[in-house]
Amino acid sequence: MLAGAKRRGLVAVLLALTGCATAPPAPRISLEEALAEGDHQRESSGPVDPRASPQLRAAIAGFLTEAGTLRSSVPRGAPMPPSHAAAWFRVLAACDEFLLQPPAALSVLDAVRARLNLEDALHLDGQHYGDVERWVPERAQDVMRRLGRKVASLTTPKRLRASSAFAWPLSPVQITSPYGTRQHPVLGDVRQHHGVDLYAYADQPVFATAAGTVSYAGWNGAHGKHVELVHDEHYSSAYSHLQTVLVESGAEVERGQLLGLAGKTGRATGVHLHFELRLDGESTDPVPLLPAIGAEPTLISDRGSQ
Repeated sequence: MLAGAKRRGLVAVLLALTGCATAPPAPRISLEEALAEGDHQRESSGPVDPRASPQLRAAIAGFLTEAGTLRSSVPRGAPMPPSHAAAWFRVLAACDEFLLQPPAALSVLDAVRARLNLEDALHLDGQHYGDVERWVPERAQDVMRRLGRKVASLTTPKRLRASSAFAWPLSPVQITSPYGTRQHPVLGDVRQHHGVDLYAYADQPVFATAAGTVSYAGWNGAHGKHVELVHDEHYSSAYSHLQTVLVESGAEVERGQLLGLAGKTGRATGVHLHFELRLDGESTDPVPLLPAIGAEPTLISDRGSQ
């Protein structure tokens, strides 16, 4: 079952669109400017948003209509019907195609709207259906994260100049499970651990490792309540198993700004923080890039790992 309450109304977006054979390079603008521009253009009778994707807009509109109809035809608490899962598959495939576009041809407003529409639909499904196919929330959350990162990459200026820009997300730092291959503490199989687990007490404050834009804030399957930040064109970070999330997607944060409170949501054996640092989309060991913890990282018993 999905957890977490969301969200206010959907973002207002452009209604009319006209095509251009070639779009000029996309300027970097703030998320607030993008949304304000959408409100202004919605009221204008002239050409709007030359980068708009009619295919994505049609796919989202059709999906929302179909999803609403299916929910109204199925009793609350019943399993999600296969036809609804098929509708999710189609709309997520349309989002995948949209994300393959080069940045200069991509509409920030379409990305924002798609992400919020999917988030609201997933929340409504979680409230209505007693059971859903596992791949639906997993795929939907993956697409939402990628849409969020795309928005952040188009609206966030270069920030980081050196690895010294990073700080540990909590203090004191005690690593309970390091980066690398390990036996999963819950599932028992051997797999890659894409981050480090840090000892934390319940509701311990968790801070941003560096300045950036919140590309995702919400429930993320086994990671529980989860926050992702995009710091620049290369670096991003993630914070999992939070008890409380205190930021919203699209927010600009500074290094050391409060993101949430530590917990054990998702697939966790105890309170801790799972912290990831990613370089060009691939996880990397954060220890060499962050301030030293004495001569070496202090390892304590593997308590509360994901």
